[in-house]
Amino acid sequence: MSYLKRPSFAIFALTCVLIDSPKQVAAEECDRNFSTAQHSICAQKDVEQATKEMNTELTRALSAAKEMLGPITHVDFRPQILRSQELWDQWKESQCNLEADVTMGSDGAFILPECRQRLTIKRTHELSSIAVQLEGFQ
Repeated sequence: MSYLKRPSFAIFALTCVLIDSPKQVAAEECDRNFSTAQHSICAQKDVEQATKEMNTELTRALSAAKEMLGPITHVDFRPQILRSQELWDQWKESQCNLEADVTMGSDGAFILPECRQRLTIKRTHELSSIAVQLEGFQ
């Protein structure tokens, strides 16, 4: 008999899917202790929020660089900002994979998103600083 034809297995499988669904993990639950799968969902939400904030600062820096072009300078800093961001993203992934790998175990699943969030927040501050500096010339 197939596992899927057994009612108890089908109910168990459906329950597991529903419990670990991203929609089931409310924001207030992310502060509690829970399963590794639920922690992963919450950690991913934190990374997404940090990335959103970083992208806002990246856009701000690019806009400031565009405003400088012409009246203030003939140098377009936008390609350099974009290239720097591209290289930073590659470095971030490499660094976080290293941190997760040297953990050697299930804790790596916790280390990877924490590292991504930490480095993204740091990069957000760096981009903000670049934007402030460029805006100062306007």
